Amino acid sequence: MSSSSIDQLASTIGRELERPGGQAAIAGIIAEYARQADDWRAHAHFAEVGYTRHLLARTERFELLLLCWNAGLASDLHDHSGQSCWMTLLDGQIAEDRFRRDAAGSVQKVGTLDLDLAVPAFIDDGLGLHVIRNSPHHRSASLHVYARPVESCGIYCRDTGQVLEERSLRYDTVRGDGAPDVESAGEPGGGDPQS
Repeated sequence: MSSSSIDQLASTIGRELERPGGQAAIAGIIAEYARQADDWRAHAHFAEVGYTRHLLARTERFELLLLCWNAGLASDLHDHSGQSCWMTLLDGQIAEDRFRRDAAGSVQKVGTLDLDLAVPAFIDDGLGLHVIRNSPHHRSASLHVYARPVESCGIYCRDTGQVLEERSLRYDTVRGDGAPDVESAGEPGGGDPQS
């Protein structure tokens, strides 16, 4: 992909989401981007505390985000407010822990998936809740597509399955602007929550 590959990616996602059944293509589209492009690095910033959410593109149909994770960070157990979410690894090592709520409302862990460049993950609230965990040894970056944009998400207690809060989500940067409290990603491999 060319130097404007983020724009091409956003355009391709937008076109696919406009056509019936287009959601089926999103995983392959972001996997191809992850394998071929590195222009996301110009938008990557890491904070000393917590992970960062960087908006790359947004329409009424979707939002495309870059999440940057310092070593050992994890998201809270959360939902996606009824939206679809695809994610893929761009750099580092990230795992997804998937949970389901039983009839009594308790949550049970049902599996773990190690994200990689070739196999993006997909989740929606019908499939369950999840936690995204970064390796304890180095920084990582992941690409996320939400169809439709997610303004807030439910945060759940792992022990009881109860909703602890409905968290409003924010962006640390929008296309690289506005990151006074975060540092740049730097070299490949060097490196409040929802994913």
